[in-house]
Amino acid sequence: LNLSRFSYLSSKVTIMFIISAIQTFTYIILGNFILGIESMYLDYWLILFVSSSFANMLGLNISSAFNSVVTIYILIPILLIPQLLLSGVIVKFDKLNPSLASQTVVPIAGEMMVSRWAFEALAVNQFKENKFEKQYYLFDKAMSTANFKRNFWIPAVKTRVTMCLNYYEKKERIQKFNHNLQTIKTELSKEINQVLNIIEILNTNKNNLIPLKNYLPKERLESLKNILKESKNIFTDPVVFNKDFAKKINYTLSNIKSFYTKYYNAHSKRKNIIISQLQKKDNGKALFLKKRDKFQNESLSDLVKNNDELNKIISHDGILIQKSDPIYRESEGLRAHFFAPSKVLFGKQIDTFWINTLVIIMMSFLLFVSLYFDILKKVVDWIGLLSTKIGLSKES
Repeated sequence: LNLSRFSYLSSKVTIMFIISAIQTFTYIILGNFILGIESMYLDYWLILFVSSSFANMLGLNISSAFNSVVTIYILIPILLIPQLLLSGVIVKFDKLNPSLASQTVVPIAGEMMVSRWAFEALAVNQFKENKFEKQYYLFDKAMSTANFKRNFWIPAVKTRVTMCLNYYEKKERIQKFNHNLQTIKTELSKEINQVLNIIEILNTNKNNLIPLKNYLPKERLESLKNILKESKNIFTDPVVFNKDFAKKINYTLSNIKSFYTKYYNAHSKRKNIIISQLQKKDNGKALFLKKRDKFQNESLSDLVKNNDELNKIISHDGILIQKSDPIYRESEGLRAHFFAPSKVLFGKQIDTFWINTLVIIMMSFLLFVSLYFDILKKVVDWIGLLSTKIGLSKES
């Protein structure tokens, strides 16, 4: 009929998107009311709408590639089951088969699932941005970091220092000695840089949450900075590991622990001040508890904090990996651990909610391009032609 293919597809997609927008809106209004999810109507609607848009585009691609309704019905569960299994909810990504699993970031199989991006966006956003937790998230994040460093990371590094002391004069243990020493070097260098960055933020007054004096006196911060800068050099020269070298490492760890103790106490104190100020108001304690019960979800908190994980820290490929509190751990790139609060795009930390929404939109756009150029149909036809040539199927 000499119709514009782009106009034809656009009109069909537009109508389906409008219907999806109405359906998701009514679903959110009723669903959030029944489940008792307060506020966040627009947040939930946006994620469900872009997910529905992706589903529309996927359905149109399948419809254009296959002529048989029976074939399409058979394909539906094949497409849906991976979305459930690889969403990160039913099976944790680090518990998947070793060929698929990853201990540091979401594996590629999970990255391909729109359900993973949608669920993570909603879970992270509801935990961080609800009207109760939003007031305390930055304090809790700092306290979680300090708590992990003091109680898990430093003991783990010290254990490896002790192991090196036991192995360094035993030739039969040289492989384990080198492995532990490399882990110490990697972890300590990374942590020193992290503490120096925190101190720099404090010194430049970029952090307005806590007055600088509540952390450490400025003179103590400068002293600690100098100590850590000197500590960075202990691995630059050829390392001769002995008891004196182990003492230098333990001395550095003690300074780091001291810093994180004060870092934790400062944030804890400030958080408690805010809570006490709220509770001093008329009927303040009752209002505080009511707000907490109204907006906080304990099951969601347990999920995004990974509270059921017994191993709070593991060793993998020569590095120590934090398994607790993923919701408080910043990522270093676009690919990140599950429930990361933000991701890096173009060198900037952007909230996971917006990054994930953008990823789902991009996935939908790619499916529109595939639909426009009939890519899936051409692939299916090519596979059918190839199977005929090699004798796997007969010509119809």
